[in-house]
Formats: sequence, C-alpha cells, structure tokens
Amino acid sequence: MLNLLAELRDRLGVAFLFVSHDLAVVRHFCDRIAVVHRGRLVERAPRDGLFAAPHTDCTRALLAAAG
Repeated sequence: MLNLLAELRDRLGVAFLFVSHDLAVVRHFCDRIAVVHRGRLVERAPRDGLFAAPHTDCTRALLAAAG
C-alpha cells in the first residue's frame, strides 16, 4: 500500500498527511515530519534534519525508543 501511495505522490504530485508511530516507515515515506506530543505540535522539520538533529527532548526520546 505504501508503495502505491509513493507512486501516486511521485506521478501526480499529490501530498498526503501520513500519521504513524512506526518511525522506520515515516523515515522511508515522508519528506517532512511533525512530532506531536500530548496533542501539541512540538517539532516540525525535514526528514533528514529531524533524524540527524532533533531539537526537542520529546523527539530525542521518541527516536531513542525506536532504536
């Protein structure tokens, strides 16, 4: 299913709001990532920037928990 969505995104230039707890899938599929904690947006960044240098303790903890 994700491959189909990626193909549609690339071919048609559409955007998706993709919500997931699976950071491996998020890293593979998304260009930009927003981190929400307790209903509040705590960080928003391009994919590579977020994984390389998270700015909030919440995002660092999320990435550490994902391994």
